[in-house]
Amino acid sequence: MCMRPPLSQTGYTAQCQDYPVPGRNCRASFGGWTMHGLVAVGLVSWAIAQPPPAPRAPRAVGLALRAVEQVTLKNGTRLIGLITSPDTAGEVTLVADREWLRRHAPREFAQATLGDAERGGAILAEQRARLEAWHKSRAEWEALAAHLQSELAAIVEREARWKKQPEPPSQLVLVRVPQLKIRRVFRKPAADRRLAAAAWELKLSDVENRGASSLLAEVREHGVKLDTHQPDLSDRFGLLAQTDEQWQARKALVEYKFLREPAFQGMGAVLVRVGARGQAADLAQLVPELIQERLQGQLAELLGGSQGQQSAEHQQTAIKKALADLPAEEFTGCQITVLDHDAGLRQVRVTGWFFVRFSEGAWREIWQTAITADPANVSPERLEDLKADPQIQGIEKVFDGLGLGGSGDVLETALRFGAATQEAQLAVDKAFGEYLSESTRALVGYPVWVPPSPLP
Repeated sequence: MCMRPPLSQTGYTAQCQDYPVPGRNCRASFGGWTMHGLVAVGLVSWAIAQPPPAPRAPRAVGLALRAVEQVTLKNGTRLIGLITSPDTAGEVTLVADREWLRRHAPREFAQATLGDAERGGAILAEQRARLEAWHKSRAEWEALAAHLQSELAAIVEREARWKKQPEPPSQLVLVRVPQLKIRRVFRKPAADRRLAAAAWELKLSDVENRGASSLLAEVREHGVKLDTHQPDLSDRFGLLAQTDEQWQARKALVEYKFLREPAFQGMGAVLVRVGARGQAADLAQLVPELIQERLQGQLAELLGGSQGQQSAEHQQTAIKKALADLPAEEFTGCQITVLDHDAGLRQVRVTGWFFVRFSEGAWREIWQTAITADPANVSPERLEDLKADPQIQGIEKVFDGLGLGGSGDVLETALRFGAATQEAQLAVDKAFGEYLSESTRALVGYPVWVPPSPLP
């Protein structure tokens, strides 16, 4: 029998007077607690005293399932963010989260942020001088002049604050990597890019590693509808220097945003100026010219040439002539939209450009997109709506005068062609509108991409 002291008695005992069960020992106790109990209490007390474990970072999903893009360098470094430069550029420009870049690519982070605090004041002073000169040169354009005056006042105020205390580090960082240092570039569709930008805009966590579906769910929880929302990251970069050419490109975009001219539209090598001072394109007058241009292309093909090559050459000639005819001192930017199609009208393509006139007088393309559409996908309801359009009825008379009428199939083919063209045109207009909005939100912000060589 194991002798234990009463509960009121304290003290340690480890004595046993007898062992009523063979092989069973008495356990040492302390004030009625067994040694096993004391050990358990000690472990629990120790666990309670420890700080809570750090939350485990979400496991990264495969790159194909994420919303971000990646640039892999030849030294093995992986840069994750959003690529903003076209494939034709001599370097890749990538936007990355500052903290992510600092942790995962310290060398590239140091290069991208070198001298941030020191050059901020110089950037503001340069931008103030540029705005003053711009405002003075466009004083006769009242709406633009008022906008520039407001931007100038904001720059002056920001410069004064900077002299007292530099601004805190920005959320996003711009990283430039020469093509020679790059092993691989992984790009994502526009929908994923928009999602990643919206996640940055909302300052969601771990954007670089999470799957697109996870980000989309959280973005929707914030009430953001990505089909209509255009993320605004113009204030997330801090102060970035702009070259003279980048500044000229931004000026041209801002002026076009206010004037909405000059602009040209056309088909093949036939361009017509549209907009505030240009007349809307008269499709009835264009039809004979378009047919003639196509017949000339087909004739060249019969004589051994390439119709596609001839058409492209004529198109470039028409674009150069349209740009050269613009007043040198009046316009710095121009939008051009051109329609093209295959020989059987089975597919239409609308291409949009934006050109900028630089100091040397040469025009350069800084933006381009092309959208294709299939005439066979036009609905019967859409065809009926088009047949009731007075302008379409005018074109039908032109076709009759050229001996091309008298066939319902011909008219339906033309209508399907027109509807598909309009669909592609609207998509090009939307893409340019988004580009214009992104490039003009902030005059001191992310630089506009400019190609290295002028239009030949």
